[in-house]
Amino acid sequence: MHCYYSKLTDSHLMISIADGLAEVQSESCIPIAIIKDLLVKSANESSTQLSFELRIEESTLKKILLRIEQDYNRFKEIEKEFKLIGPIEEISHLETSECAISEKYKKILANKEAITAQFNHIPTDLHKNAEIIKSLAKEYLKLKGIRGSEKLAAVEAYLKQTRDSFEHAFQAEQLYRLIVD
Repeated sequence: MHCYYSKLTDSHLMISIADGLAEVQSESCIPIAIIKDLLVKSANESSTQLSFELRIEESTLKKILLRIEQDYNRFKEIEKEFKLIGPIEEISHLETSECAISEKYKKILANKEAITAQFNHIPTDLHKNAEIIKSLAKEYLKLKGIRGSEKLAAVEAYLKQTRDSFEHAFQAEQLYRLIVD
């Protein structure tokens, strides 16, 4: 048995091969779809007959979306802190013994370089997460045998809306329903 871990999707891939049978298990449908495509291509090239038995646990799809929702909420917090840096710096010049800045704001000032670096990396992280979600939705629908161009378009529209503005909260459950229902 071979076992692999993807930090990107927080999922495992286990492959066991014995007596002409391959068992592939993963919490993410992306690696399973890739392996299936490779096996089908290889079988077609060698005129070998294959059969597949697929069982997709929808809870794993939700698990990955919930992890991405946590990332999204962290991005929102970083954005809030980043937007406070300038005003806090201005107010800090007015600080006196009678009128002190809160510890929370002092912590933001002390970490302004790290907050700025994290803020500047948010577009890359959002893009990475959007690509994971699109691949996940595409492979999920493909493995389920569903032609999902309308669903994929809805997923992309949802991701664009949440990426363009943090005002539109990313909700794993809502995205899950767009894909599954």
